[in-house]
Amino acid sequence: MPYRLDSPRWRRPRSRICRWTHHVLVTEADQIDEELMGWLREAWDFAESKR
Repeated sequence: MPYRLDSPRWRRPRSRICRWTHHVLVTEADQIDEELMGWLREAWDFAESKR
């Protein structure tokens, strides 16, 4: 992501050169919700724009 996301779901956000890496622990299928899918789509789009 181009910025740090603030959410209690994230573990150890880290800043890298011009991007942030976020880790989320998913232990049950119901944790894959619209919020998480939105973040994944946004991260995918950001990564694609850097190609």
